Amino acid sequence: MYVPRLLAPTLAEALAQFPSVLVTGPRQSGKTTFLLEEFGRSARYVTLDDPLQRSFARSDPNGFLDGLGEGRVILDEIQYAPELLPYLKVRIDRDRQHNGRWLLTGSQQFHLMANVSESLAGRIALLDLLPFSLLETGGFRSPNLPAVIWNGSYPDPALHPEKRDLWIALEKARGRSESLSASQWRWWKSGEPAMSNSREPTPAWRARL
Repeated sequence: MYVPRLLAPTLAEALAQFPSVLVTGPRQSGKTTFLLEEFGRSARYVTLDDPLQRSFARSDPNGFLDGLGEGRVILDEIQYAPELLPYLKVRIDRDRQHNGRWLLTGSQQFHLMANVSESLAGRIALLDLLPFSLLETGGFRSPNLPAVIWNGSYPDPALHPEKRDLWIALEKARGRSESLSASQWRWWKSGEPAMSNSREPTPAWRARL
């Protein structure tokens, strides 16, 4: 299920005023999903995360851009082919009245931002998309918003030790007990963070989310 982003109206305004827009943000903040949900039906999508597309863009920038047609284009992960930016500038300058044609996504890497500032100054709007806020996820409906702010959205077992036994019982009832490691079980019982080599949230944290 797609959750509408608060940045959508700002993006629409930027597309109406600039030939290109770059949406940056941390990994997994939803940049690609955001653009595809908002404009995927009316734009051509190309990701430079694809090694073949990336190689083509780097070796023959004009040929790559020629193949994208004349309509709106979403270029995903532009940081993988910054060589495209000067060529985008030339195409934008040929038709400065064609606003909203180029939609780019990229990480907040310094070299990318420097290249964008040098190549597309005055031709591009820069927007930051952060992970979901409380307003986007429905947290603003909480009857006790000050408590949400004060607690920092930590999971209940960490904030309420008296509830840990209940949470453990619920996890067992859901059949998750076998998926928890010994260190994670100790976290449930003690409230201390469990160390993990995985970048994914532990099962306990996913249960809270």
